[in-house]
Amino acid sequence: MKKRFFMSFLVLLIVFFVSGAFADDPIPSVKGTWEVHGEGTWGDIFVRDDGVATIDTYVDVDGFEVIILYSYTGVIRDGAGNVLMQDSYTLDRWNLDGGGIKVDSREASITAGPDVRYDITIISDTQIDAHRTGRAYDRRVDADYTLTKQNPPAPDAGGGSGGGCNISAFSTLPSSLLLLFPLFFILKK
Repeated sequence: MKKRFFMSFLVLLIVFFVSGAFADDPIPSVKGTWEVHGEGTWGDIFVRDDGVATIDTYVDVDGFEVIILYSYTGVIRDGAGNVLMQDSYTLDRWNLDGGGIKVDSREASITAGPDVRYDITIISDTQIDAHRTGRAYDRRVDADYTLTKQNPPAPDAGGGSGGGCNISAFSTLPSSLLLLFPLFFILKK
């Protein structure tokens, strides 16, 4: 009897860990204040773009974050460190895709205007990478950016999952019934 119980328990653990292995990582939260560092070209000039961005979101009924505000203040410098311009702007939810941008994936392409594109990858709770192409002030822009979150959530606070669970179909409720399967062997005996 002890051996059967042990074997049933072992099968239960294996099923539990296998079902968990098929679950996707949740999308980290993008809400917060981010240090922005970018480098690239503006026309034929090498530039650095350094500043601070604030992203405000809410969680939609489907569990994904929706960006409703993006504000940025920064300084653009040439390769020698000379200030070319100070940049400051705010995009509210109506400027962001007509009501907000739903964060339903770690990767996205966002267009802003007729000739500006951002390819964004959410790396973690504390890092976002982006590539910008397009035009700004009648010059072609091609730049890479890294955003680093200021005051990231504490590891034990459970923060960083505001972007939905993205759990695969195998690890949903019907698959949890598989956990009860070894129990039938015990009860049958």
